[in-house]
Amino acid sequence: MPKMKTKSALKGKVSFTATGKLKVARGNKNHFKDKKSKRANLAGRQAQYLKDCHVKGIKKIAPYGI
Repeated sequence: MPKMKTKSALKGKVSFTATGKLKVARGNKNHFKDKKSKRANLAGRQAQYLKDCHVKGIKKIAPYGI
């Protein structure tokens, strides 16, 4: 049986950590920054980790990691 392919859209958006968590960049940080609070703008710089309920579906799309 042939190997499954990793979904190409995931390669630039998601990375796996050493413990198996999924790390993604936060959204809503490109424009309209003056309408957001300082706290929201600063939080956009930090990485975000996906919840376990989303990890199962993404691991199906990326069976061998990224």
